[in-house]
Amino acid sequence: MLVRRSILTGVVAVLFGVASVFSTNTAQADEYIGGWQKDYPVVSYGVISVETAVDTLKSQQKFVDYASKELGVKFKLFTAAEYAGIVN
Repeated sequence: MLVRRSILTGVVAVLFGVASVFSTNTAQADEYIGGWQKDYPVVSYGVISVETAVDTLKSQQKFVDYASKELGVKFKLFTAAEYAGIVN
């Protein structure tokens, strides 16, 4: 009984693996990202300062550089003292 269940589990796993290989669609980078960059060429990224504004900008700059490179849009980094300054 235990051997039969193990074999059945293995067969089902293989079938799901084969099905997933044939069902995946390969997409180019532009298709994956979605082409929204034309509509939003600049993304404003606001951060609430818990340190000095200069330290906050320094600590977030690596993320902004990475996100800009990966998403293909320019990021504008700014700081605010409270939440209302971020959403406005």
